[in-house]
Amino acid sequence: MLILICFTACLVYTQTPPPNKVTPVPYTSDEFPDWARQIRRTEIITIGSLPFTTLGISTIYGLFRYVKNNFNPEYIPNPLAKSSSAANLDEDEQKNIVISAVTVSVVVGLIDLVITLIKNAREKKSNEKAVVPDTVTVQKQIIQQEMED
Repeated sequence: MLILICFTACLVYTQTPPPNKVTPVPYTSDEFPDWARQIRRTEIITIGSLPFTTLGISTIYGLFRYVKNNFNPEYIPNPLAKSSSAANLDEDEQKNIVISAVTVSVVVGLIDLVITLIKNAREKKSNEKAVVPDTVTVQKQIIQQEMED
């Protein structure tokens, strides 16, 4: 009964949108500085790669334990292995896997940052070369202006 009262109260007291509804304007390319966009990209890459690095580190560690224990069937890498007491990870092993995964994710983010910085520097350098006029063209323009005068 309480749920029904709450639901109907929400419907009764909802607001209607104003007639001159303002739509948000998308961000422009010059709204944020380059360094802020690069840091945000690095953050997204780092956090986005964390599940994949965790899975990879867990798999590699599971295979390492399997080989280290002479291919004992109880140590076959299985992320859902709750039935085998021998294959369960202790707290220290879990911490090491998480720390390793976070470290690898940060390295992936930093590598992407370095690649992006190098790419942007090359683009900026090529754009500066394209803007500088050729000296022969400038000399021709000066000669043409002198001839017109």
